[in-house]
Amino acid sequence: MRARRLLQDSPDFRRLLGSSTVSLLGSSTTAVALPLTAVTVLHATPWQMGLLSAGALLPNLLFALPAGVWLSRRPLRRVLVATDLVQALLVASIPVLAVLDVLRLWQLGVVVVLAGTCSLFDAVAAESLTPAVVPRADLLTANGLRALSSSTVGTSGNALAGVLVGLLTAPLVLVVDAFSFVVSALWRRRLTADGRVPSAGPVEREPLPRLAARGVTVLWHAPALRWTTLAATVGALAGAVQNVVLVLFLVRGLHLPDVGSASSSPSPAPPASSAPWSAPPSPPAAAAGGRSSSGCC
Repeated sequence: MRARRLLQDSPDFRRLLGSSTVSLLGSSTTAVALPLTAVTVLHATPWQMGLLSAGALLPNLLFALPAGVWLSRRPLRRVLVATDLVQALLVASIPVLAVLDVLRLWQLGVVVVLAGTCSLFDAVAAESLTPAVVPRADLLTANGLRALSSSTVGTSGNALAGVLVGLLTAPLVLVVDAFSFVVSALWRRRLTADGRVPSAGPVEREPLPRLAARGVTVLWHAPALRWTTLAATVGALAGAVQNVVLVLFLVRGLHLPDVGSASSSPSPAPPASSAPWSAPPSPPAAAAGGRSSSGCC
């Protein structure tokens, strides 16, 4: 098969695909565990969950085009390794703060926005590096393998997250994602292709805002790109709304078991705070353990 031959003949593509697969597997667990942490540990209101979901989309709206322009002047391999390590630190901070009983919603929001920014740069860099490690004739096969990996890992990762949340509690599952980023970074360090785009002449020296504006113009005047982008944007917004509603319905509508603490009995939800990201008042501590439910265990 052509895909098998590509994997055998291109060590750099194997490393890139393998690292992306491991990272996506970890991120799939976070996609389940992080909203559950917000709802079960921090007792987030629907309004706060909406803000959290909007924070995840904000980097894509603000930095998508500037990221592509900026990365065209940077060594992509270094960017990939750096974004992995930064995301590992950001995600690992959540279970640490939860164990110390100091995790707050605003901290979760900061992690979501910063990790989302790193994820955006990581995705653009990985897409841009693929043509540098794969022959042009095999690009379609390479992109197909990447899409297959993404869809397969997305489904299996969500299922794995459900099992891990039941065993470890939601905040502690985020350790799996942090570890996956470290593994991905180590794998990507072995890439032999630097990924730096050759200089394109005078255009290379144009200011970044001008190049970004030119990209918007090209995007808008190409019907296929314009409608594809609009469809993807609407789909992302609808998916974000669905995720918020689904998590709140499962936890508060169907009264699923509490996965935010070691105790299997659900903890009482505190009254909603008027400030969107303020820390919710701590509910009464359990009589047996004397711990606030804002911790993970």
